[in-house]
Amino acid sequence: MAAPYWDTEPSRGSVCEGDMQRPRETDVTRMLEWKKGFFNNRFTHPSGMGKLTSHAGGFIGLWAELAEKQLFPTQYLLPAGQTLQQYVGEAL
Repeated sequence: MAAPYWDTEPSRGSVCEGDMQRPRETDVTRMLEWKKGFFNNRFTHPSGMGKLTSHAGGFIGLWAELAEKQLFPTQYLLPAGQTLQQYVGEAL
């Protein structure tokens, strides 16, 4: 499923890095640094490059609803169009 995060582009999985503090290397040993950099980023916009959710209120409506929830409503997730294994295989 596509992650409906700010600054992400759903069809390719790319991220607008903006002011994100990112590690110098891109490898699995830096996973925690990438995670910290992504989630401590100043998210500024939905990608605008594709649909990130099936929520009736769109991307902003989904996040407004989530502000009062303890669990993520998975019914609003959209298929990514490929498996994680396929995505990783393209990057190799």
